[in-house]
Amino acid sequence: MRMADNWKSSEVVAIALILAPAASREQLVETSVQPISEANWSATAGRTAGTGNSVLQAEAGWPGIGFTWLKGLDERTDIGFHVAVNYGLEGTSTSVTGVNLAVPYRRTLANMGDTTIAFDMQPGVSLYRNNGALFGIGGPIGVVAGFQVNPQLTLDAGADVPVLISFSNPAGFFFGP
Repeated sequence: MRMADNWKSSEVVAIALILAPAASREQLVETSVQPISEANWSATAGRTAGTGNSVLQAEAGWPGIGFTWLKGLDERTDIGFHVAVNYGLEGTSTSVTGVNLAVPYRRTLANMGDTTIAFDMQPGVSLYRNNGALFGIGGPIGVVAGFQVNPQLTLDAGADVPVLISFSNPAGFFFGP
């Protein structure tokens, strides 16, 4: 007589009940995305992201391609990290290749009804290949004003001034609107 024939149905049910939880130990992970009330901010708007919110920005144009991540420290302040690969020297029409690493900072200066004004800057380091290596510190400094037309649309206008203090090839101060 084979061993399987000796098993009673109650023993089979008991073993199945013991092993069933072991087979189904996968955990269900549930995620949800909650819309943020009054979500009329962006990485370039006059209004900062707000406490705990994050913004990821990608940009392409002159002088390069860059990515910025911002985190709202409080309702008026954002801070983050920026990395860019440049094919032009900031604030000039000179074609050179380089990289820029910066720490963006934005601060809301004023809220007046539907209008918001913010200060922004991106202090960091830049390294360019320009018949040798151009190394410097600096970054754009500017302001942005936003006017909320309706809850889904905000018009923003801003101006930045790039600033770069170069320590080599050539050493000097680059400044331009």
